[in-house]
Amino acid sequence: MEKNANTWKNIIKWLIVLLLIAIVYRTKKELITEAVGQIRHLPVHCSVICLAVTVFYGILEGALISTISGNKGEGVSFKKGVECAFYAAFYKLVTLGSGAGIAEIYYLSKERIPVSRATGMTLIQYIFQKMMITILGIAGLAICLLFGKEQIQPYLKFAVLGVLVSAGITLALFLLSCSEKVKSALQGLIGVLLRRFPEKQISLHKKIEEFNEAGKQIWKDPEKIAKCVFYNLGKLLCWYVIPAVVFLTKYEVNLPLCVCRMAVISTLAGVMVAPAGIGTLEYVFTLFYGSAYGVLAATAVILYRFFIMIVPCLIGIVPVVLHANKKETPSYSNGLIR
Repeated sequence: MEKNANTWKNIIKWLIVLLLIAIVYRTKKELITEAVGQIRHLPVHCSVICLAVTVFYGILEGALISTISGNKGEGVSFKKGVECAFYAAFYKLVTLGSGAGIAEIYYLSKERIPVSRATGMTLIQYIFQKMMITILGIAGLAICLLFGKEQIQPYLKFAVLGVLVSAGITLALFLLSCSEKVKSALQGLIGVLLRRFPEKQISLHKKIEEFNEAGKQIWKDPEKIAKCVFYNLGKLLCWYVIPAVVFLTKYEVNLPLCVCRMAVISTLAGVMVAPAGIGTLEYVFTLFYGSAYGVLAATAVILYRFFIMIVPCLIGIVPVVLHANKKETPSYSNGLIR
């Protein structure tokens, strides 16, 4: 029943996204046609660099999964971590974001990581990514104000508000991952709000418990924290550099400032609600770059989406096929996958 509900949710999300794409294409047909046409005329090295940073993102994500999964002999190897990263990337596109975490848990279960530990791991990955997006967003905004204020000034209030909201969400997640009091308070609140839905209440209580437990394991290990921060910083910079690579094909661009603006854009888009963030990032990106780069800004955001979503999904087909042929299929106690 739950599987059917999730399938329908994914179908509805895809229909909404396709409808939005159709509306945007109809209203901006000339711009999109010109932007896609520009892609064919970009230098080969532009695509090669974008492809290289996309693959490197997956490698760093794999290293992160391997690090969080546990010490040698307990967790997954670096190679399996990279496989897991691209495996999840495939389902991220297929389900428009919602299935990436479940896919990662499923993969790790096949590698003999207990479901409860795998669930906690994916939640900790999320908090680290959210934390680094926020930190880079704050740092990017500060650098833009110091060295490129004129380009961000029209959207300064919007940028500050977005960064503050992101910081608040990150702080709440951090406290939930390390504080018994916060964990108990949230479980108590859920108990009151969902008293008529005991099954949902138990499921959420369990997830909070797993998140809190995984957080305690990570926060007491300074070496793991340092590695997680390094890997997340590296992989986000891989994404943020893509628009700059496109802009450099036609303009003289200040690379560090361009990356900083992209960090602010990503932070703002992250607090706006949409399936897999599709539409929100494009909107904020256009606000920041549309007037300065025109059609090339549309080209840059199309390529950005292509390299951060479609390319990892295509690479992810390989581990998906390999794991589909595995005989052992774990059974999920929480009913997500059977």
